[in-house]
Amino acid sequence: MRQQFFILVILLSFTGLFADGVQPAGSGTVADPYQVEILDNLLWITTTYTSWDKHYVQTADIDASDTQNWVGGGYRPIGWEDNFSGSYNGQHYIIDGLYINRTGWNYQGLFCFVADAVIENVGLTNISYNANGNVGGLAGFASSSEIRNCYTSGSINGNSSIGGLVGYNDDAVISNCYSSCSVTGIESTGGLVGGNYQGTVNNSYSCGAVAANDFVGGLMGFNGGTVSNCFWDVETSNQTTSAGGTGKTTAEMQDVATYTSLASVGLDAPWDFAKNPFDDTAIQNFWNIYENVNNGYPFLQIPAIGVEPVGSGTVADPYQVEIIENLLWITTDIIYWDKHYIQTADIDATETQLWSCGGYRPIGFEEDFTGTYNGQNHVIDGLFIDRQYLNYQGMFGSARDAVIENVGLTNISYNVNGRIGGLAGFADSCVINNCFVTGSINGDYSLGGLLGWNNDSVISNCFSTCSINGLEDAGGLVGNNHEGSVINSYSCGVVYSDVNAGGLVGSGGGTVNNCFWDMETSNQATSAGGTGKTTAEMQDVATYTSLATVGLDTPWDFVGNPFDDIGNEDYWDIDETTNNGYPFLANPAVNVEEPYIPNPSSLITNLNHYPNPFNPNTTIHYSILSDGNVELSIYNIKGQKVKQLLSDQLTAGEHSVVWDGKDERGNAVSSGIYLYRLETGNYSSTKKMLLMK
Repeated sequence: MRQQFFILVILLSFTGLFADGVQPAGSGTVADPYQVEILDNLLWITTTYTSWDKHYVQTADIDASDTQNWVGGGYRPIGWEDNFSGSYNGQHYIIDGLYINRTGWNYQGLFCFVADAVIENVGLTNISYNANGNVGGLAGFASSSEIRNCYTSGSINGNSSIGGLVGYNDDAVISNCYSSCSVTGIESTGGLVGGNYQGTVNNSYSCGAVAANDFVGGLMGFNGGTVSNCFWDVETSNQTTSAGGTGKTTAEMQDVATYTSLASVGLDAPWDFAKNPFDDTAIQNFWNIYENVNNGYPFLQIPAIGVEPVGSGTVADPYQVEIIENLLWITTDIIYWDKHYIQTADIDATETQLWSCGGYRPIGFEEDFTGTYNGQNHVIDGLFIDRQYLNYQGMFGSARDAVIENVGLTNISYNVNGRIGGLAGFADSCVINNCFVTGSINGDYSLGGLLGWNNDSVISNCFSTCSINGLEDAGGLVGNNHEGSVINSYSCGVVYSDVNAGGLVGSGGGTVNNCFWDMETSNQATSAGGTGKTTAEMQDVATYTSLATVGLDTPWDFVGNPFDDIGNEDYWDIDETTNNGYPFLANPAVNVEEPYIPNPSSLITNLNHYPNPFNPNTTIHYSILSDGNVELSIYNIKGQKVKQLLSDQLTAGEHSVVWDGKDERGNAVSSGIYLYRLETGNYSSTKKMLLMK
């Protein structure tokens, strides 16, 4: 038994060396665990020995690099002279840069002693430990505990019982863990565990360099316990032997078959990987593997947890999408797919490559998205999808009667089957405006940089620089423009397809007007729509605004109104340094003067117009079910009122009115998408129209 008096002396001796830390929120119970969010929360735990039997969850990544400035040798482990016997769930957040420098001390790590504890989902990166004996990245000494789904990286130096994850394992169970730490000791030194005396280790691996004089191994230095289904890298570790586990080459360690095919030497039961490769039939998807993640070695998947955005999803109070977890929340249930959304910040989506089951799951996967999404000119960066046998993939899988605008998707990486688009896989009767996509898309059929399959939707003021690689119907902007309309848009990414490859559009019989593609960068001289240009022409504003340009019927609306451009909404801009010299969207206003309401009313029926597209006149038809005041107005795609056509008291029945394509001042408006809204009483209905000159 350790003397309580000695504990008190030790604790008091450190009182003058450390700050007290900050007590985390919560009460430390199973129902209300302490919430560890900052480094000072960890400090509070280490200095409050009465908290070492409590329960913890980590709620954010923690930068622990400041521990190298702490007096007394840096970070002081939890459970220093009495066991940590509670639970700690890292929730897949990381602790980065933890520093310990006590060459004369034993039992060092994030935890010192753990007994009858549960530690899970902890990631320790870039650690730096220098100590004596029983030193592990996660724990120096572990007894009768469960350690699962944890990993470490960095460097550990000591003398005896030195391990990348645990120094001394005495009857603890370690599962689904790995370490890439470089580990240096004198004896009982291993890449994952220094001494596995009576412990159990399964489904784990190590790949860091290991060096010691005696009892040294790629996975573990000494083993008196049980080791199953474990591996180490014989090349990177510089160790051809281990007291437990099976050695593999680097190529084998980076091959999913090593962990999931029962033909693999040393594998008794498949590890649980995403997509269940080879003999893996489990469904929890602990592991995944990609060439560009974790240096090609297996990594622990992050179970993505959605967070409800602020708002109520109505037109007046749309959901406010701010973080990737907000997008995840939308994807999880079809009840959210008819709501209204605005994006309020740029979103880093790179972590989707770590998500289970192939990364990001589109909005509108099993049912159509029928709401509105206004990106407000913010970007979503690094969206990742890897589902080679599924269709209808993109930020949106399938959208119908939806409005999607002002969205920028950058550095996407999609690898799926058919009907794939950077923004949407399939769009029917939608309005898609002021959107752009960059990155790469690979699949089989109907794949486009912006939209895979366009069925009666109107795309305007959009562009894509995506590289597209497919087998059939691949286009730089749209794969198959079945019955859709595309105006004032372009693409310049490389396009490849065995059948129906197009610089702008792969195939289809829809309408394409005032659109261009770069014949040089796309490697495509033809397209099912649009006009091909050289790179120099694509980077020249005259291509888009001078009526001398072949393929240009109406000037695009650029900032500064160059050449024949007389528009004043300034959708586009161009300069030599931005977007590689190609046109870019000039961030149009997002605070609309009078936002449209795209939901139908039971008091308004048969709202439609003919012809569509039109030039210059179109007739709007409608029926109202009761007498009342009726207002009919035209809006541009930004929601700004262009003209009020009608405000009058009408009787129930059928009516019509003609719009001549002019604004309130009598000036002809430019080509593009317009919205007409009919209001009577407290009800309204809105539909779209396309003016093409």
